[in-house]
Formats: sequence, structure tokens, C-alpha cells
Amino acid sequence: MSMKKTDIEKHKATKLREGVQKAPVPARFGVVSTAVPDRREQRRLDHAAGLVPFACKLKDELVQRLRALAEQEGGDLNALTERLIRAGLSAEGVRVPAAKKAGAAKTAAPKPVAVKTVAAKPVVKAAVKPVKPAAAPKAPAKKAPAKKASATQPVAVKKAVAKKVAAKKA
Repeated sequence: MSMKKTDIEKHKATKLREGVQKAPVPARFGVVSTAVPDRREQRRLDHAAGLVPFACKLKDELVQRLRALAEQEGGDLNALTERLIRAGLSAEGVRVPAAKKAGAAKTAAPKPVAVKTVAAKPVVKAAVKPVKPAAAPKAPAKKAPAKKASATQPVAVKKAVAKKVAAKKA
């Protein structure tokens, strides 16, 4: 089956587009390119180095300061962040657990706790409220009014109900 000229051109365009999308990013003009491994290879290298991804949210101002400091020191933001966190933990007196040895028994290490001193606050005594005397007993609740005679009741019952209603009104 032969293809039309337009179909052939569409097929060529598709092949070209896919080739461009799958191609690696070319090196910039005048810059020496270092081969950057793909994501899968980079994860494998990080895992071999004992690195674990650790995501957290920080204020924009702090991130900008970290990036500027990393550029001054050589551009490795991960190494700078690790060094700053270790320094901060050691300055606060927080123990960093040592690496576990192979075959060592697994025990739950205590969580590091930062100790803060709190100034003593003066104790304020609450004012004593006078005790109220017990309330007088309430009167018993009133009973609901008697039912009026309905059309389906016999005449004798209607008269008895009428007498009860009249007695209560009086």
C-alpha cells in the first residue's frame, strides 16, 4: 500500500521530533561539558556513596543565602548543607548517633532533645469566690391540660371530659 505525499511528510516530522526529544542537551558554546549521568545512574551513584534524598521546605531567603555561600565555596550545595547541619547539631550539644555496625543488635536510640532553660514565672494566686447558698427547691411542674373530647368518643365520655375541664378552670 503506497502512502500519500502528506502522510510521508508527517511520518518524517514525527521521527525528527522524537529524535530531538530523546537527544541529550548539547554542550553550551565555549563551555567544557562534563558528562552528567542520567537520573537512574545518578541514583545508583548516590546510593553507593551512602546518600539518601531528604526533602524539606525552607524560606526563600535562607535558600538564597545557602546557594550564594555554596557558590563562594565551590558550588556543592549538598556538601555545604551537610556541613552546616552537622555544625549546628554539635553546637547545640545534640548527640548524633554513630553509624551502626554490621551484625549489631538493633536497639531504639533515644531521640536527641534540645534543652532550653525557662525563667521562673511569679505565681499569681486566684481570687477565692464566695460560695453561693443552695437554691430553694422549685415548684413541681404543671400538668398538661386535659384532652378535649373528640368526635369518635361516646357521649358519656365527652361529658366526663367536659366536667374535668370545667373543674380545672374554676
